[in-house]
Amino acid sequence: MKISRHFIVLILALLFSWLFFKRSTGLNLLIFDSIALSVLYFLDREKFQHTTVRILFIGTLIAAVCVTWHNTAWSIFAHHMSFGLLGGVLAGPRLKNLVNIAFAGILNIILSVQSYFNTRKTTPLHAQPKTLKRVWYAVRVGFIPVIVVAIFGTLYAKSSPWFNTFWLKFNALLRSLFGDLFEMFSFTWLFTFVFGAYLTIYLFFATDNDRVADAEMQQPDDLTRKRKRYRGSILALKRELHIAILLFGTLNLLLLGQNVLDIIHVWFGFSWNGDYLKQFVHEGTYLLIFSIIISAGLVIFYFRNNLNHYKNNRLLRWLASLWLAQNVVLAASVAVRNMHYINYFNLAYKRIGIFFFLIAVIYGLYTVYRKVTRKKTINYLIRTNAMSIYIIILSIGLFNWDTIIARYNFKHAQEAYIHLNFLSKLSASALPYLEHDIAFLETVRYEQDEIYGRDVYAITPETYVGRIETKKTNFLTVYARRHWLEWNYDDWRAYRKLTSASN
Repeated sequence: MKISRHFIVLILALLFSWLFFKRSTGLNLLIFDSIALSVLYFLDREKFQHTTVRILFIGTLIAAVCVTWHNTAWSIFAHHMSFGLLGGVLAGPRLKNLVNIAFAGILNIILSVQSYFNTRKTTPLHAQPKTLKRVWYAVRVGFIPVIVVAIFGTLYAKSSPWFNTFWLKFNALLRSLFGDLFEMFSFTWLFTFVFGAYLTIYLFFATDNDRVADAEMQQPDDLTRKRKRYRGSILALKRELHIAILLFGTLNLLLLGQNVLDIIHVWFGFSWNGDYLKQFVHEGTYLLIFSIIISAGLVIFYFRNNLNHYKNNRLLRWLASLWLAQNVVLAASVAVRNMHYINYFNLAYKRIGIFFFLIAVIYGLYTVYRKVTRKKTINYLIRTNAMSIYIIILSIGLFNWDTIIARYNFKHAQEAYIHLNFLSKLSASALPYLEHDIAFLETVRYEQDEIYGRDVYAITPETYVGRIETKKTNFLTVYARRHWLEWNYDDWRAYRKLTSASN
């Protein structure tokens, strides 16, 4: 029996409302994704012949697993981004560039809904499956009137205190008769149902946009020579070549000096003088990263057109490649600076983020190198770097950084500065690693004051312990009331550790 996509939307929307109505994100997300994407795979199997579709399909499932595993804000963000990109690539399976896929996804926000209603209009009632007709009849006869009555009853109750009294008694009667089922008929549930239906429509009625695909087809990865007639002679191209050689030769000398000094003073000869390393790491790191990005842009500028095909550009290519290689060394110096900072001041979000950002930067420099040596286009750079950033975002979601930070920082509490105010704001999943007695914290504070000096903005150990106890009490209370559909592994593990420690 052929099942209508409209019927699938209805079933999945009902499933979504059951999974997420008045519930936080957890195992329910993995359940919905697994069912919806499995059905999608069997219905649109021909689309999965395209590599980018398979990548985003697998990426979305990996992100859903990460949400069920860690349930961090980053893993949720990675999932939602991946889900949105999946809808975009389903609307254009031939697309390979994630930037174009994101644009197709934005268009699909509206076009998928249009496709949903247009296909309903063009499908005659007698041609629809009997199951769908029966379900639609039941919804039309029983479900819709109940929603309409609930909407108007709520409106009248809000406008009249006397009617509100009657409406509350009527609701209490229905609850006594139908229990939790009555709670489903509410604005909140209706919104959850509609939102679930829309998400399903976004995937199952993704509408191909030939314009986006055709535009990408006109953006090749390999540069082709564009012959231009120069006014006067070819001297203009030679002049640009000579200027570029002089520029990259000078810049290589400058960067060589910077790298040599970094290797001497940062890599092997670093000694901490007791300050907070603010200029050394914060301003220094950001400026160096900015210079690396500008460097890559400079290479792209000079190798944008026919200078790539000029037969006497071997020296320029060598200088540009050396310049990119030296920028990789500069990126390594940024990583060493960051490791010094962690060594003395422990882990924090930005310090972890710098490493992932440097991975993206180094890969970006490699793609620019390939552009220079293999004569690639800007489209190649955008496509490859967008995919690398997507993979990096997914990779970040594989870890619960709050627990990693808590465990690492307290493990090195007597070797590096520990910021109690920051640690007290970590998520509840890190609570088992945040609990420490005041005596230990007082000892750490005394040692830190001896090395770093007294921080007037730091909270006291007593304040820290009070915050952690409050966070622990709230977490245990809330977790005990959670539905099994809201389950995630890290919170479950934290709950077990905390309760076993209490007993």
